[in-house]
Amino acid sequence: MIICKEKSDKVQYNIIKSSLDVILRKWCDEKPIVFISINALKKAKNDNIDLSKMKWKDQKKFDPKRKVFDYEHKYPISDMINNMLTHPKSIEDIMNKYEIGWILKEKDKKLKSHNRNNDDKKYTD
Repeated sequence: MIICKEKSDKVQYNIIKSSLDVILRKWCDEKPIVFISINALKKAKNDNIDLSKMKWKDQKKFDPKRKVFDYEHKYPISDMINNMLTHPKSIEDIMNKYEIGWILKEKDKKLKSHNRNNDDKKYTD
């Protein structure tokens, strides 16, 4: 992997970040769902949807405008990228911490967009 030693080299830094963003999102799309919040599960069961088998690419089939459910990255991609660039020798550990699941959109609006510290309690209801 190319290492950007200086964040001050904005061009190189932005190229690396945008490339990692695309790669990680594609990688994440193939990872299994590891959590579904209680409220998302209730809503899905009520609507006869099995969220455990659904991915982001499937969402428009059951949530056409993506207004009900959110395909949630517990460890935000932006945090993963920043950690990879800051600690390039820890990339395997960073990727092993990754988890994805479903929550309700209303819950997502209450979460911080980054630096979440993987607080599991926030994802249960």
